[in-house]
Amino acid sequence: MPPTGILAGPLVGRPVDFEPFGEAKSLLEFYTVSRDWFGGERGIRRIEYVLRFEQDAEGATLVRLVTENLLSPTVAEPVEETLCRGIVGLDIAYSDGSEWLSHWDSTVREHRLPAAIKFDLTVLAAPSEVGEPPGLYRAERLFLLPAGTKQGLVQ
Repeated sequence: MPPTGILAGPLVGRPVDFEPFGEAKSLLEFYTVSRDWFGGERGIRRIEYVLRFEQDAEGATLVRLVTENLLSPTVAEPVEETLCRGIVGLDIAYSDGSEWLSHWDSTVREHRLPAAIKFDLTVLAAPSEVGEPPGLYRAERLFLLPAGTKQGLVQ
């Protein structure tokens, strides 16, 4: 079912932009139901992925911000989780079932989720023990969304 109701929020994915270097950029934000370690429900959380750029760092840092207790009378501070450092390339694409798009906003798509989200990540690999310079490591991951659009998935 599409996300609706008082605690539902949009899924918004923005194009990845490495320019201008030095600013933090929100890439993806959505709401999800979380579970505790014992399988019980903890409630709805807001998740945001941010790409941060630091002056002296090589590459960017991917950070996940998790906000719980969305019904609190005061705005809760999100918990920050550093996921990856040394990012030199990142592409996120959203499938509407017929094509891949560089952005997604469920508020203008009848509250529909994408059929899939594809991440293509390139990071600086650690230098080897024999003194070779660092190389690049690239990984691609496809996430299918069961509640997403039901058209055929673009390959």
